[in-house]
Amino acid sequence: MVVCVRQKGRERAQETEIDRATDRTLAQAERLVGTVWMWIVMGSWRRWWFLSLSLLSGVLLVCSYGRVFRPPAHASTVFLRSKRANAFFLEEMLQGNLERECYEETCNYEEAREYFEDTPKTDTFWNVYVDGDQCKPNPCLHGGSCKDSIGGYTCSCTEPYHGKNCEIDISQCPTKGPFSCDHFCSPNFGSYQCSCTTGYKIHSDKRSCIPAVKHPCGRLQPTNQINIAYHVCPHNRCPWQVVFVDEAGAELCSGVILGPQAVLTSASCLYMGKKVHSMQTGASDNSVRIPLSTQLYIHNRHERGSLEDDLALVRLNEPLPYGPSVSHLCLPTKDFSENVLMSPGREGVARGPDKFRGESHGPPVLSYLKAEGCRNQVNVSQPLTNKMFCMRSQKGFCGTELTRFNKTDLKPGLTRNCSLLSGTPVVTVERGTAFLTGLLLTPPTSHGCEQTLLFTKLSRYLQWIQQRLEMTEMRMTPQMTHDPPGPYV
Repeated sequence: MVVCVRQKGRERAQETEIDRATDRTLAQAERLVGTVWMWIVMGSWRRWWFLSLSLLSGVLLVCSYGRVFRPPAHASTVFLRSKRANAFFLEEMLQGNLERECYEETCNYEEAREYFEDTPKTDTFWNVYVDGDQCKPNPCLHGGSCKDSIGGYTCSCTEPYHGKNCEIDISQCPTKGPFSCDHFCSPNFGSYQCSCTTGYKIHSDKRSCIPAVKHPCGRLQPTNQINIAYHVCPHNRCPWQVVFVDEAGAELCSGVILGPQAVLTSASCLYMGKKVHSMQTGASDNSVRIPLSTQLYIHNRHERGSLEDDLALVRLNEPLPYGPSVSHLCLPTKDFSENVLMSPGREGVARGPDKFRGESHGPPVLSYLKAEGCRNQVNVSQPLTNKMFCMRSQKGFCGTELTRFNKTDLKPGLTRNCSLLSGTPVVTVERGTAFLTGLLLTPPTSHGCEQTLLFTKLSRYLQWIQQRLEMTEMRMTPQMTHDPPGPYV
């Protein structure tokens, strides 16, 4: 108690001393002002101007602050700071200081762990501390949450999205990649479902399609050929394609096998002036001719000479002997055909007539064209509709795989030709299964490979085709939708 009283007494004495010093300073300032006034009287203007400003500034400074020095009790607080380091063994016992150890200095993971005393919190801090927060701004789309990591980030996506940045909607059917379906895909809420065409069943992986019958449609034989044309039609012979011939064996038009007793062709094929006598089938040299019956279906909206609705389905009296040389082609769904198989730039295969076998390097490989390109390039007198599409050989006779061939590769006297018959089917392969997409409407006017070809878009006639196929499979007594005039027997 006595010490405190003495301390306060000393502080008051010091303050009194400071007040006296201030009074002495003011008195000195007054004397200086008087001196300046005397110099003015003496006419020393330059000296008066300089000294008057200097003295006036000093007086104002002293008067404004009142005190030049702070009391010792307050002045010592400037040097009061908390200890930062060198606490010896106490520093190891106390919780770490994050600002001192990691921001004012460079810390390691263990020093950060000492501060947080929690591994998940330390990891969260450390990921940002090492290389910045890569979740700012948030790269995750569609409401996904971002978790930063060293050298990257991870998105937790909301349904139905997935992907690195939640950019993929899993309710939309993927067309490429390991999650795409072999055949058909149906989008659902938050997911999608794969299915297979007739004759196949879904695999345990829920995406692949495996044969469920002895002779499934469009099944390609294993081969080492890298060329799609030779893979689809080995030795330039397609097992699902047929040719209609007259009595002399001349090839008139073509068609495609869709069932044991069902062949699809163009209606204009049956209106030809020559008599269609029989049908030739088989993908081997020992092909057979099958006499035709009068049981057929012609599309009820087709008019003779028109390109629209140019379809006919022929029912055979006896079923075809399925095997390696004779098989049927698969029909796709409308969505699968138009959005996957017939996407612009994708390739399909069409085979020419028998008389050109062996005279070329394989069946033509054609590319699907966009609708506007079709209208600009095809040369027909009738208007085009959305039930038609165009194809064109973009890189020569057999597509991209045979660009190594040139004119010097051909035997003397032989040329590449793309001669195709009316009703020739075009085939597109998807994951080892061949699907039918169209029938040729207008045969090429020359044997050149660069001519744009017009096809019937069969995806717009699937219901009509399926109904007739069911009738042939049920062995119902068929009715002719049209009785085609002409010499057809």
